Amino acid sequence: MTAASGRAKQSGLYPNPVVSAVGEHISSGPIIRGGEYGGSVQQRIVTAGKLGLNRKAAEQEVAVSEEGAKADRQRVLNAVRSLYYQALADQFRVDVRTNLSRLAQEAVRISGELMNVGLADQPDRLVAEVEADRIALELSDAKEHQQKVWRQLAATLNVPTLQPVHLDDDLEKIPRIDYDQTLARVLSESPEVHAASIEVTRAGLLLDRAKREKIPDLMLAGGVRYNRELLEASAPNILRAVGSEGFFEVGMELPLFNRNQGNVAAARADAERAKLQVERTKLSLGSRLAEVYAEYKTAIDRVDRYKQEMLPRAERAYQMYFENFRQLAGAYSPALAAQRSLFQLQDSYADALTAAWERSVEMQGLLLRE
Repeated sequence: MTAASGRAKQSGLYPNPVVSAVGEHISSGPIIRGGEYGGSVQQRIVTAGKLGLNRKAAEQEVAVSEEGAKADRQRVLNAVRSLYYQALADQFRVDVRTNLSRLAQEAVRISGELMNVGLADQPDRLVAEVEADRIALELSDAKEHQQKVWRQLAATLNVPTLQPVHLDDDLEKIPRIDYDQTLARVLSESPEVHAASIEVTRAGLLLDRAKREKIPDLMLAGGVRYNRELLEASAPNILRAVGSEGFFEVGMELPLFNRNQGNVAAARADAERAKLQVERTKLSLGSRLAEVYAEYKTAIDRVDRYKQEMLPRAERAYQMYFENFRQLAGAYSPALAAQRSLFQLQDSYADALTAAWERSVEMQGLLLRE
């Protein structure tokens, strides 16, 4: 943005004058006596407001840079928010697997007690131990993934000392997003659309500038010099030097053959392309929103189904099977199957929550991602 501001300032500056030393009729002789010596100043006068158009067009580049900076800030914000909800989901997974690990260890203890009194076999104890070890590994994986997300969050925020903390937030409180309202907001607030619209203005200014190029600038020059030629009579038969004299010159280029026709045609084509780019940008955003919103709705539907139907049933089934096993009214294998089913459903539920939050963040963040 600073570079664009510098270019905008430079494009509107007036041309510098040209200072010259001049000498004419440099020749020896009794009359010429070395000719004429002096200095001149030449200045180009820019006409038709060309410099103002240059500056205005360059200022549009500054505006485009500002929109790019806004987009970059929003991308970083979206990345931070996405990582935050990933960390919240990892916290949920750790809590769930910690609870399952505790239940699995209790199953190992119960299996050992039952085997000691002859009410369970060695294979039941071994199966319970293997399952407890498997869940312990899953818990370890969840904790490691949680550490990784926190490290990514620290790097994104540029806070190397950031450490994992307990997040007092509700992962299940996902915002409900309306497609039409979101589309209208994205099209009206997106930095991508704003930048494309600014390019239309810039292209129009450049087209106007190209049309004015055929209007010639004025070239003004003037100066003073000392003429040593003996041309004036101060008395009969006595000649004296002409002395000091001034001169000026006014010129312009006649636009007979080159009227900037090619550049005008190119600028007109660029202006049309810029207008079409606005529509292409809007269509692209609409297509991206449709894709992201479909993923969001799929995740929301999964979250609702897991939370309202599948998880309550799986939890009741597991509690019933485990209680039967604890009360010696059933074998451990049904409780094990119910436990694995509950584990998988809770893991899928966490995945659906994470996906819903990530798509929500992306839509609320104007579809800007790293």
